[in-house]
Amino acid sequence: MAITDVQQTAIQIVNRVQRKIGVDQTTGLGGTRHSHVLLDLLNEVVSDLGDLGDWQEMFREIDTTAVSSVADYEINVTAAVVVHHVHEIRYDTSTSPMFVRSIEDIRRLDRPRRYGESRHFAIVGQGTAGNPKFRVSPVPTSAIQYHVAFYEKPVIYTTADSSTRIPFPGDVLFQGVYAKALLEESEGVETPQYVGAYREYERMKRQALARQTSDTGTDINLVPG
Repeated sequence: MAITDVQQTAIQIVNRVQRKIGVDQTTGLGGTRHSHVLLDLLNEVVSDLGDLGDWQEMFREIDTTAVSSVADYEINVTAAVVVHHVHEIRYDTSTSPMFVRSIEDIRRLDRPRRYGESRHFAIVGQGTAGNPKFRVSPVPTSAIQYHVAFYEKPVIYTTADSSTRIPFPGDVLFQGVYAKALLEESEGVETPQYVGAYREYERMKRQALARQTSDTGTDINLVPG
């Protein structure tokens, strides 16, 4: 099985929904008003899946270079990447991640300011690009590396992204957009068809997330129903 059997492009998802509800397929995402609506619904589903949990498809790592006597840093990803949330930060050659602290705790640790190998960090606002800033304690005294592991926020797809493959499972995306399309057609009335489709979407998305987060033989992942 190839990756294209699991992950599908934006236009493939939209066309599947169009076939399911009996609407003529479009060749592009901006072909008709209906395809625009389905694209909006697709972005809603992508956002919903991104907030559901830690998808391995969205896991990223990057290094941030420290500056001597500077405590605050922005995660320096490219302009096209937005950080959803930080998983862990590790100091230079240390084998263990740094301890996560609250803003109150990191401010307390900074009084008086200490210097040396950073052991603690806290998220303290956003940088100019909208990504998290973190403050460390103790403050480094040389240009070492902070190794940051994080999960990326899904992008918003536009009419120019017809051939872009979406990183989440295609079947889950289809089911979510199909359920939302049924609700759109009924003008917000929760018909039996919509309720059934939505319940199936909820089941599929939690099962898909568990496949790569808990089905390892060593971990247990409890997801509230």
